[in-house]
Amino acid sequence: SLMFFSRAELAAIRTPTQSAQSLAAFGISSVAESAALAGAGEGAILVVPRLARDGVTCAVACASDTGTR
Repeated sequence: SLMFFSRAELAAIRTPTQSAQSLAAFGISSVAESAALAGAGEGAILVVPRLARDGVTCAVACASDTGTR
């Protein structure tokens, strides 16, 4: 399913990488990782950190039943 998150929701999530370009464009230092973690839910774990190439950025997270992030 398609999910939408506010800038405030994404900005509140701590991520291992930061992007100056993302910060300048969106005011969020890591859109891909934040969105992956938010989409996977509470306690999600980042499986693949941000990958960026040829204008495309992605990150992969999985749900966890530990309840911590």
